[in-house]
Amino acid sequence: MQTENLFTDEQTGLRVVKAQFEEVQEMTWKDLFGGYDEMKAITYSSSAKFIAKLLPLFKKSEIIFGCPGVMSYTLQEAMAFQLETMEKLKEIASKDSLDLIQMMEAGRLEMRVSREQISHEKTYLLSSEDGRRRVVLGSANLSGRAFGGKQRENIIHMDGDEAYEYYLEVYEKLREISTDNISTKCYQVPEKDRKLTDLPIQGTAEATKVLVIETMTTPETQEEIKFITDTKTLAANLQPIVPTADKEGYIKIEPKTLKSIQRKLDDATAQKKMGKEELASLTYDPDGMTATLNGKTLDLNPPVQEIEQDANLFLEYMDGFSKFIGDAEAAKRDYFAFAVWFLATPFLARLRIKASMNHKKPDPYPMFGVLVGQAKAGKTAFVEMLTTMMVGQRQKVASENFTRARVNSIRASVKGVPVLIDDVVQAKFLKEGPETIKQDDFEAMNDLQYCPAIAVTGNDLKGWGQDVTRRAVVGLITAGLRNTVQMNDHTTKRMLDKVGTAFYREYMRRMLEAMPDMERVIEDQDRACPDMFEWSSKTLTEMLMEYGKTGYAPNWAKPLTLDDYFDERRTALNAMKIIPATWKADKARFTITPKQNKVYFAAADHNEARRLYNELPEDVRELATGGTLVMNLDKAKEFFGLSFKKPLLGFLTS
Repeated sequence: MQTENLFTDEQTGLRVVKAQFEEVQEMTWKDLFGGYDEMKAITYSSSAKFIAKLLPLFKKSEIIFGCPGVMSYTLQEAMAFQLETMEKLKEIASKDSLDLIQMMEAGRLEMRVSREQISHEKTYLLSSEDGRRRVVLGSANLSGRAFGGKQRENIIHMDGDEAYEYYLEVYEKLREISTDNISTKCYQVPEKDRKLTDLPIQGTAEATKVLVIETMTTPETQEEIKFITDTKTLAANLQPIVPTADKEGYIKIEPKTLKSIQRKLDDATAQKKMGKEELASLTYDPDGMTATLNGKTLDLNPPVQEIEQDANLFLEYMDGFSKFIGDAEAAKRDYFAFAVWFLATPFLARLRIKASMNHKKPDPYPMFGVLVGQAKAGKTAFVEMLTTMMVGQRQKVASENFTRARVNSIRASVKGVPVLIDDVVQAKFLKEGPETIKQDDFEAMNDLQYCPAIAVTGNDLKGWGQDVTRRAVVGLITAGLRNTVQMNDHTTKRMLDKVGTAFYREYMRRMLEAMPDMERVIEDQDRACPDMFEWSSKTLTEMLMEYGKTGYAPNWAKPLTLDDYFDERRTALNAMKIIPATWKADKARFTITPKQNKVYFAAADHNEARRLYNELPEDVRELATGGTLVMNLDKAKEFFGLSFKKPLLGFLTS
């Protein structure tokens, strides 16, 4: 009987290892791997738990990890796989109390990750100090299911020097040309601090000076990639509608089962067709004064009558906020400020890249916006109105897409038009928001000059640190509609049905005219980056005056600057609301110690104290302990505009 291990050799064709069948043995994984001192392994996928059990058996181990989900192996896939592998290895260490650092430093463990397409063989080379050698081959990856008899596998072992020497040569060739070493340095970098320059591939590039990667993009591999991708996509679509397994892990299939699944699939497909809109793509050329939407050239000189219609529909929409209960005028101002940023977002990635190229911070051009307010504040409808004015359709994805990986995928694939991630809850935002937003060099590193901005809405998002609020435009809407008014209000639907894109196309033409001047200012090392908020707000205000039927701009539409968005009082919105309101209503919750120059605020709980602490500037905040927030008295007076002096008698006020 022959077992074939296929390695391509352009000179001789296939290299086939001929093996003589001897017998079938019953053994455990410990019988198979035990009794040897050293292991060299190639695995295409792996189990953290099984590796943790296996490594202590050997005095020295070397493992090459290949990627099961990668077939074309472009550079970006290689880097993504290396990032994921680093976290997987940390999972091994944390769950099983395995000191991988100590093992690496002691020379007991070397781990490598592939950077190019490797064959699918699973090879395990075992050797002992007394000269015994074994090669384990077959279909089994380095996992408990594979070597625990829980799934069908083809496992073969060969004992002796001849087989070992042959496969050792194959192993070392692969090790040399296609893998990068995981050093203790790159392993120890925390995930939140890890950069691409911390990846194993960087160490190889530094050592070799020039590293060439051959990507697998033949017609054959492209066909395989499409097949696998289509299969995974279809499986994901079927997953919510197929029966779940019972307690023993079995799924019972009856004749009626597949018919039921098909009916559910038909219903889901119909709903998807009715509700799905492809995400739009917007590009532009400031030099040629042109723009394209989904590959079609836009008319940047629309008829005046169409611009006027859109302008007046927008004014009417904004006037609808007068129905709000609460501070309706403040809601109008905040929504206009958000629109100033939102409509300018197609230009921000280009300006961020230009700033980075000229050694300036990209912060003045934020790529994230957050709208916070009660459920009836109209946040989602407002953003949908803006995107409809821009490109004639909504641009929204579900809240489960608010993860760093999915947001990055959206930003790398969509062009120009901002994407709304709707109704994100507090826990999700606090978990994913900071690391997603704090990617200052994402556009420059990936050369994404049309990278879209991300707008997030939520009902109760709060407690972010200054490191987040200085990177994101935040709108806090404190007013909203009554239930009955909301149920009977059809303004939004009517506006969305009638509004066109003429107003935005005119806005875009004017902004494109300004772009060359802004880029020249960025290139001037003696000047600060130009204020996009000033340009955008000025353009919008002028257009509303020019094309609105009243001939003047409403009170809520006024020129704005960067300071209007990122002044420290603006980025501490919740603190600016809670502290003054509580001081006015319940001074007993404050303890003032003038000699120590401190003010103690009894927050609702330790979570509120910590959230307020995170929002406040460093010179105002001092400590958050338990449910108490401690602030510098002098700085707090200045920041909040409060006296923090209690009345001498209870019936007096201050």
